[in-house]
Amino acid sequence: MRAKFWGLGIAALGTLGAGQGATADGADPVIRAELSARCALEVDMRRDEQSACWRLDCVDAPTRALGCDTTAMHQVVEVLAAPDQSAIAVMTVGEGHPMLEIVALQPWLQGQAYSAQCTFNPYPGTISVDRWDGATLLVSSDVDLNTPAEQRIDSMDVDHHYRVNPGNCALTSE
Repeated sequence: MRAKFWGLGIAALGTLGAGQGATADGADPVIRAELSARCALEVDMRRDEQSACWRLDCVDAPTRALGCDTTAMHQVVEVLAAPDQSAIAVMTVGEGHPMLEIVALQPWLQGQAYSAQCTFNPYPGTISVDRWDGATLLVSSDVDLNTPAEQRIDSMDVDHHYRVNPGNCALTSE
C-alpha cells in the first residue's frame, strides 16, 4: 500500500507498520508511522496557522516532543520509515506543491534537530514515494528530476522512476 500525491489530491491511508507509509485522513489530523511494535512517530497534519508538531510515542515511556514546523513545506502528508529505521521519507506540501525530504532518523530521535539530508523539489511536477527497498528509497515523478527545473516541463509525458541513495542523495533512473 502507498499514498500518492498528485497536484492537490491526497490518497489517504490509515496507520501502517514499519517500512510502510502513513498518511492522515480528513477525520484524523495525526499521521502515525509505526517504527516498531512499541514505538510510533506522530506528526500533526497542520491546518492554517496551526503548528505541525512531531512526537515519539512509545508504550513504555512518556510521549516525547520532537519539534514543531520542521519541514520544508507547511503540511506533512506522508511519512515512510526505512525498514532498518535509519531514515524517514517525509512528503510535505505547501499551496499544492509537494516536496520530499529524507531525514536521518536516529540522530533526530537522540535529540539533534530535524535536518533533511536530502530534499527533492519536483517543480513544476509532482513526486511520490513508492517504497523503501532496503536502504534505498524508490520514488516516482511526472518530471525528470535530473533535469533543471526550467527544463522539466518538456519531460512531463512519461513517468520517471528513481532509486534514491539517502547517504549522498543521488538519484538513479530505473
